[in-house]
Amino acid sequence: MRRLLRHVRPTATGRMRALSQTGASQPADARPDPSDPSRFMRRSYWEEYHESSDLSHEWFLEPSKCLEVLLPTVQTVCASQSSSTKDRDALRALHIGCGTSTLGIELARSSLTMKSSLHVSNVDFSKNAIEAMRKARSQSPDAAATLNEWILADLLSLPFENCHFDLILDKGTFDAFEASDAGRRQDQAGPGPAESLCNEVDRVLKRHLDSAWLQITHSAPELRLEVLHASLPQVGPRDLPQGWQISYRSLGEDETGFEYFVYFVRRRPMFELVRLQDGEASQLGIFVDESQALAAASDAAGEHQQQVAVRPLSQSRL
Repeated sequence: MRRLLRHVRPTATGRMRALSQTGASQPADARPDPSDPSRFMRRSYWEEYHESSDLSHEWFLEPSKCLEVLLPTVQTVCASQSSSTKDRDALRALHIGCGTSTLGIELARSSLTMKSSLHVSNVDFSKNAIEAMRKARSQSPDAAATLNEWILADLLSLPFENCHFDLILDKGTFDAFEASDAGRRQDQAGPGPAESLCNEVDRVLKRHLDSAWLQITHSAPELRLEVLHASLPQVGPRDLPQGWQISYRSLGEDETGFEYFVYFVRRRPMFELVRLQDGEASQLGIFVDESQALAAASDAAGEHQQQVAVRPLSQSRL
């Protein structure tokens, strides 16, 4: 049966319906109506959901399982920032659509994150969820709690400055936006929920190369990759469509046969070819492949006798 399920990929709305029918994933009295995926964008739905749910309810994987895939990325970010005094004490993670998950707390409890003082901002637009978590942690404070904050906010209008977070943690949140997108009418104008979320995540994600948006989901690659490529904002010139680097791996199946995945979404490093003249640098081109940039530099230097250079492109300008 599991072998069969491995090859039958549910749609976004189908996955949400299946989760609503799985007692381990969601309380029976808060089941979403699969005929109305737009309810996942409604605050009233989630207020009712968190009012009826037990405290510390987890969608998808338990925090301990999530940490197995999160910590290596956290370690990479910590290592890349360790040489910078400015950033060393300013490592930040954003947990979007946190609900009443304890993922942020468990992440802050790890020895790696305690040592690096990683601060976790847990954000949700459900007042019931945020107040419940604030109350629970105030009653049993520990060192990890001091590295966490719970913020009531709309994910499409986050109260943070640009380039603020090293990591974005997402455990099922993009799935809700994806499902709502699937239920949109063809004549609805403007960006859909998934595209809007991608734009806001890109705005608050730091521009260093190891910054990442980590998505833990049931969504299989043949669906999620298509949605991400269609929803992520354009980075760099329009003739460079490869502005994002997306990788993933399977986390195995649960007892119902659903397969979990983790996706790593990063801005792709870019390089610029510049001409150096009279102490000034003028841009000749942008490349996503450093070897191509170096080859172009060699051609330009040989053909036009120009002094040229290849350097990493500061993505804060993109």
